[in-house]
This record gives sequence, structure tokens and C-alpha cells, in this order.
Amino acid sequence: TPNLDGINENFKPVFKGLKTIQMDVYDTWGELIFTENGETLRGWDGKIKGKESENGNFFCQVSGTTFYGEIITASTTFVLIK
Repeated sequence: TPNLDGINENFKPVFKGLKTIQMDVYDTWGELIFTENGETLRGWDGKIKGKESENGNFFCQVSGTTFYGEIITASTTFVLIK
């Protein structure tokens, strides 16, 4: 709910023990609309190309590398509500 109330402004995973992490967000039609990687993530703010996106369904895929070099992945769908 990115509506500037200070609660849930960004969509991002909560994680521990990962050396690196990458998060990709796709719209309903499978178009990549957000990607971010590194040691920490700011998360997706609900904007597409700088403009507020409409309420809707989205898909998120996250992959990370553990300190032991193992690559783990997870994916989920979520709903954006403003």
C-alpha cells in the first residue's frame, strides 16, 4: 500500500544470511517493471517508469547467494492496493 502513510511503502523481501540478493517484479502481462540487486534492497515503491501504477496483480522473483555460495530462489504473486 504505497500511499505515503509510512506503512508498507515499499515491497521487498526480509532476509538474513545472504551475501547478495536480486529481486525482480513483473506486471500481469509478464513485463519486467522493477529490478534491484546488491547486499541490501530498498524495494519496489509501486511505480512503473516513475508513474504510480494501478491496483493489480504482480509477480515477484527473488534469488540470493548464501555465504556458502548456494543460490536460492523464491517467487510469489502479490496484489498492489493503494
